[in-house]
Amino acid sequence: MSDSDKKAPYLEARDALAALIAQAAHEGGTAPLQLAAAVLEEAFNTLQATILGNGLDEEALSSSFMTSLASAGRFWSTCWIWEQQKPADICWIHYNKTSESRIGADFALLVATPGTHTEPPGFRMIVIQAKLQKPDEVNRLSIEQAPAWGAKLADGQRNPKAEAAEQALRSLLDDANARSIDVEQDHFQLSKLIELRNRFRELNKAQDLPEPDILYAIWPAGRSEPLYRKLADAIADIQSHELKKEPDASACQRRKITQSIDIKYEDRLRHWLLNVACGGGDSDDGSGGVSMGATEAKTAFDAVKALCSATIILDLSGTGLGLALLNEIGLAPAPALEPVIPAAQDDRPTLNM
Repeated sequence: MSDSDKKAPYLEARDALAALIAQAAHEGGTAPLQLAAAVLEEAFNTLQATILGNGLDEEALSSSFMTSLASAGRFWSTCWIWEQQKPADICWIHYNKTSESRIGADFALLVATPGTHTEPPGFRMIVIQAKLQKPDEVNRLSIEQAPAWGAKLADGQRNPKAEAAEQALRSLLDDANARSIDVEQDHFQLSKLIELRNRFRELNKAQDLPEPDILYAIWPAGRSEPLYRKLADAIADIQSHELKKEPDASACQRRKITQSIDIKYEDRLRHWLLNVACGGGDSDDGSGGVSMGATEAKTAFDAVKALCSATIILDLSGTGLGLALLNEIGLAPAPALEPVIPAAQDDRPTLNM
């Protein structure tokens, strides 16, 4: 066999694994689970076993999670033999560290889902702000995030920027649907997330674009499962805890808003994503739940790529929707790596001692 006919060891191992899976599929008939479930379970297992509990901050954990998703998606789409399909296309599309400071979101997922008996395959937009749960945050999680002036919010140390930002947040909490902020000014992160949601609502009016799911992902300090809270739940939580309290008599010494949300240990991020990816489940707060075609997904991608630090396309549909979206965006798929054939034993260089 000539060198040109040799198969790279990695490809040989991958093809052998695919052959074993194909044999099991032939004997068993149908896939034991959906492609979407295999990818998400693999990603969360990797996160749980190797990443969580190692002292990483929320940005590093978020990047690790996205990398785990991309790796799991590529692996399982390569080995998936139960249906004829194009490989799921996963691309880390966009990264911009300055975006989060403008609008408050860490990353967005454009997930192509397989659909249901009533909904065809399509994309869901999921926008995530990550928070690291500290060991002492057992019942409530602090979501307060502000520029450098945030450290001066204690009573008696007010300043004009802090006052303006807090007044903007109070206005948004009073009537989040009717307010907007200038993202070039100093604002709390929660205000910016509400602004992001409102911008998508404007797109919905103009272009019939579904509202994204906006979540807080809660990375645990240890190796327990990541949790989540929806933005709508966080707003309602803060409203019930904060806005019913009477402010101090002096406006300039007004008690600041405590931006914290209840931790619900039954709200597991893995379970929610599995429901969305495998069943296309609707959000129980009325947002999200409506899938988009590739053209609509491109509009959503264009809207969010300047507002989130990173955006990834994850095709869990089994229909090649990822490739369709890449064509809409005009981004060519990554070229395949050239095979590496190790030299024969006799050809390897020797070390002269």
